[in-house]
Amino acid sequence: MRDMLVCKDLWLLVQYNKTKPEKIDASIWEFMHLKATTYIRCFIDMSLYNNFNKETDSDVFRKKIDMFENKKLNVVNKVSVFRKIMRLRYHDDSSMAEHLNAFQWLINQTTSLEVPLADEVLTLMLLGSLSDSWETLVVTLEKVGLKGKHLSLEKVKSSLLNEEAHRKDRESISNSKALITEGDLNKGRGWRRSPQIQDRSKPRSK
Repeated sequence: MRDMLVCKDLWLLVQYNKTKPEKIDASIWEFMHLKATTYIRCFIDMSLYNNFNKETDSDVFRKKIDMFENKKLNVVNKVSVFRKIMRLRYHDDSSMAEHLNAFQWLINQTTSLEVPLADEVLTLMLLGSLSDSWETLVVTLEKVGLKGKHLSLEKVKSSLLNEEAHRKDRESISNSKALITEGDLNKGRGWRRSPQIQDRSKPRSK
């Protein structure tokens, strides 16, 4: 929402709250508040819409949003998010990019719930979500960590994407070799049949 307000030139309202910059006319400032609250209202869930439908002051609007967000900071929601993280699993027939996106989304949920997690913990959670076919890479990354090198979450993500690309390349090469071999076999069969076809085409001698 911050990024969208910046693009709409409305982030100034959040930055200054109720303090109007001297260079901006009062009527324009009031209209900017109306524009900001109207824009944010488009993204409010319908179950909460009636709590925000008459607000024209972005500062009051923001405080109300904070109030509803704080209600989420309870044990039930925290447990729910961590359960989803622990149950998240990567399947070999799926996209690694999509898996990383799902993982990061859950991590962002823990941030909004004010549950900070160390980078190393996040790295271990991500590696723990992989299937057994990734065990070799996990062991390799573990050796890097044992050598004293910092194994950050971003580095692990990069390694996973690179490994997926290598696997796709190997699979493509393997498929190409299989097609070439099959083509050679078909040519061989055709070569063996050709003399028989030629013999049948000759007229029989007396």
